[in-house]
Amino acid sequence: MVGLRLEVAGHRDFCLPRHEHPPWVDAAVTQAEEWLPGLGAQALRQTLLRPARVYELEAVGDQRRVAVLSAVNDQRSEPYLVRGVLEARTAGKRLADCGNLELTGAPLSTQDARELLAEVATELTRPSLAAPDPDGVPPAALVVGDASASERDAIRRQLWSHGVRVEDFLDQPYRRTHVARSRVQSFKGELLVLNVPGCQAEAGALIGAAGASTAPLLLLHEGDLQYLLLELDDELDNRSVDVPLAPVPEPPGTPPAGWKTAARCVRSLQRDDGSFVLTKKCSAGLEKTPYPHPAHMVDQLEKLSRLAVKWAERKGRLECGFEDWARAEEGLEIAWRDKKLVRLKLDSFQHENRTFSREPHVQPDDAKAFTECGRIYFAVDNDPYRFIVDHIGLHLYR
Repeated sequence: MVGLRLEVAGHRDFCLPRHEHPPWVDAAVTQAEEWLPGLGAQALRQTLLRPARVYELEAVGDQRRVAVLSAVNDQRSEPYLVRGVLEARTAGKRLADCGNLELTGAPLSTQDARELLAEVATELTRPSLAAPDPDGVPPAALVVGDASASERDAIRRQLWSHGVRVEDFLDQPYRRTHVARSRVQSFKGELLVLNVPGCQAEAGALIGAAGASTAPLLLLHEGDLQYLLLELDDELDNRSVDVPLAPVPEPPGTPPAGWKTAARCVRSLQRDDGSFVLTKKCSAGLEKTPYPHPAHMVDQLEKLSRLAVKWAERKGRLECGFEDWARAEEGLEIAWRDKKLVRLKLDSFQHENRTFSREPHVQPDDAKAFTECGRIYFAVDNDPYRFIVDHIGLHLYR
């Protein structure tokens, strides 16, 4: 992990210095392996390279801290929450060193996972607390009833830790009763929270008005903030943890939202030694890739990038066929020829004023509908020894 770059919700990116190996990597892998034997290194790589969430916790003086959240599957294919806290020293707007990583994890369905998220919520900067989710719209809540500025902030953070974002606070509903009842009836979000003591004499009427609302009604009866938050936590305890386990469905014909993150991951796979490169056309079109499984495609490209390094180290000399070698080294299914591609005259491309064949291709999927049939078309070069990727996405022909 050299030159790690994380997109922070609501803030500038968190970018570790390039060409420096973070000193905490080995210890983090060991710790992750203790939780997830045989899967720790993979879980750590996913958390840092393809996190579900990155939020800023601190940007004061010469220090920056971010929380990195991800969900991976354990040995029993059960979801496991991984939370990393990265802290590094800054020089101006850039990070001056690789800093430290604090890694914590818990099974996603447990109270321990909820507490890990609650800890993040208490430390979030205000821009992070208000930042939109990168891959979908989380459940929205309308909170009705009197609350001070500090109480609002505490309620907002408690709801955040349960994956719920506050759309609005409705104060003093007993002063403008008609407006308050109309607002409750017209609310189209996912959760209506009534702080009964804060609604005073209007509480009963608002509960009645909520009967016409499509949002589930959550009643809070505690007046003291400390106990109100405990009550709120209990009421929401069965709701989902704020880490997505599956892509948010997209309308047909639109690129998956995950390609915004995946595109950065793919570009970062290019090697400083030049053994694995993308053409400009390929790199420019990554965010618009219609292939519906970006994480799977990134996994295939990571393997192809490693294979390119081995190709360069061997100077192209193999003791078996290329396809067999790729399968044995990285588990990649590669076809060396594509007759139909040649027949359709789609088999060549230009790069650095040279013509290359892109018949070789990785087959992430096969025997599927055209809208799901993934392909990575690339050239194998011997001068210098490298792989040049010219197309990432769907099959080039039907």
